[in-house]
Amino acid sequence: MSDVEHTNEHEDPSSGKKRRARRKMSKKKLLQQLEVKPTKFLTVSLPEEKMEEDKNVLITFYTKQQMFAVPKTSYTVPEDTDPEGLNKMLTRILEQSALKGSPPAFDFLVNGVMLHGPLCKFLADSEETSREGGLIIEYLEQQPPPIPKDVLNHDDWVAALHFSKDKLLITGCYDKTIHIWRPNTVDSTKASKILADDEEAHLLTIPDAHKDAVKAISWVPKMKHCFISGGMDQSVRMWQWDSTTNKVRCIYKCRGHTQSVESMAVAADGHLFATGSWDGALKIWSTNDEGVIEASGEPEAKKSRSNVDPPKNKGPQATLSNHTQSVSGLVWPTLRTLASCSWDNSVRLWDVEAQIATGHFVGPCASISLDSSPFNNTILFTSMDSRIRLLDPRSGDGMVLEKTFQHHKRWANSVKWSPSNEYHFASGGFDNVVKLWDVRSCRSPLFEMMSHDDKVLAIDWSAPGVLFSGSADCNVKVFLLPRN
Repeated sequence: MSDVEHTNEHEDPSSGKKRRARRKMSKKKLLQQLEVKPTKFLTVSLPEEKMEEDKNVLITFYTKQQMFAVPKTSYTVPEDTDPEGLNKMLTRILEQSALKGSPPAFDFLVNGVMLHGPLCKFLADSEETSREGGLIIEYLEQQPPPIPKDVLNHDDWVAALHFSKDKLLITGCYDKTIHIWRPNTVDSTKASKILADDEEAHLLTIPDAHKDAVKAISWVPKMKHCFISGGMDQSVRMWQWDSTTNKVRCIYKCRGHTQSVESMAVAADGHLFATGSWDGALKIWSTNDEGVIEASGEPEAKKSRSNVDPPKNKGPQATLSNHTQSVSGLVWPTLRTLASCSWDNSVRLWDVEAQIATGHFVGPCASISLDSSPFNNTILFTSMDSRIRLLDPRSGDGMVLEKTFQHHKRWANSVKWSPSNEYHFASGGFDNVVKLWDVRSCRSPLFEMMSHDDKVLAIDWSAPGVLFSGSADCNVKVFLLPRN
């Protein structure tokens, strides 16, 4: 019906009024139909099957440990699956295989990064990993937890320590003393005893080894029972211990620093060692008579009372002075390369033979300690911001920052690489905690050893399977590290 209608001139006036009213109503409805209304967003409901697919992840397991290998098969798992869920899944698969015994617990790696939470969180946090095409998940047997073994009691803060291949531990303390120990590092199911009360454990105390606190100490490789110490009295001393008589004598007094000796490292061949001081100087010394300074003469009375040869005075072979503040850490990555860190925020590499700096990295704050990997020479160093950083000095662009590890609540005061596992290292902090790390896990350590009552001042991991930590609680803690 048309919106416009013709009227008859003889039509009843009242009927005309009705028709005009109907026309107005029709126009009003038409305008309402043509009115533009606000746009509404369209919500599309996906099929239930599609939504379920988006919440799943396709995974494939593989391992380098062939005794735990499973068939190369892809599995669809919920995106909230975590390492516990993956372990349960692998256990079921391995129980159906020819594996003898119960399957162990595993850690999991995705693109070389250790998985700690659900897969969806890992995918959300990772810039390099996508769920498209599925995830290849490497699994490896978990590191067994450290076993607290023993406690070595001291009378003052333990600032430095070093374990030798002869299974002898040497410690330096704030009360000027040096101690030699033979700790029990054999795993045993028997109840542990406090070794400080065991006559066989504590072999010797050297009272007043320095005139002030002993801050650095190290055995000398390939020189039987020789060790070197450095103290706040600005001196460095080399010692010889006679295991038969259980006596020690100082053979060299090394002078040259003008402030406290804070760090020390001995080269692997035992020919050279380096010391770092609060005065910012780094000095290189020999372990033989090279650099000996002729004595000006000792009083005859003093000579007659002494039954042993007095120590010889030595000067340094070289002084490297590029650091502007305390040299807090030293390590020899190779026989001719030295690495140092300092409170001037820098980490430096040195060619010892040429006596020049070959590379450096500047961090955000003071650096406290460092260590070099025995497998690939990468360097870990700790800082006052409680972080541990991994540097690769092999890059053509100098030392490149590879990773940052953050978990200590206060200064990370010391760090040591594992001598037997290229991925593991340990750290000790002013938060009283010793942590065991895997370099493939930046955000969380493998284990935390919370056994000290005060800040950890030094750690040592010179021998596979045993870790030592010295603390301001006047104790050394011994941890056994079982291997898979």
